Amino acid sequence: MVVFSQLPDYYGPSITNRIEWLAWEIWEQLGFAEGMIVLQHYPDRGPWRNGRPSFPSRVHAVTFSPDWRDGFSDPRWNLLSREEVAALLGKPLQD
Repeated sequence: MVVFSQLPDYYGPSITNRIEWLAWEIWEQLGFAEGMIVLQHYPDRGPWRNGRPSFPSRVHAVTFSPDWRDGFSDPRWNLLSREEVAALLGKPLQD
């Protein structure tokens, strides 16, 4: 399992815009690991209202169409519930 997350104080290209390249690089480094799971974490962001962010933290599972010559393409993001993320990680999430 690979988890990508944008650092809150990073202002370069977003992980979302580079996810295919990042996932392919990791997959190569892991020796083309079968069944690699890619998660993308979006931290709390946006203006805060009533003590809460307008865009709360969330996690997506990312899948790709493989192009074995050039890398991954056509990323698709599937929003996961807190329970699904905890099950994948094998432990409860902290608040």
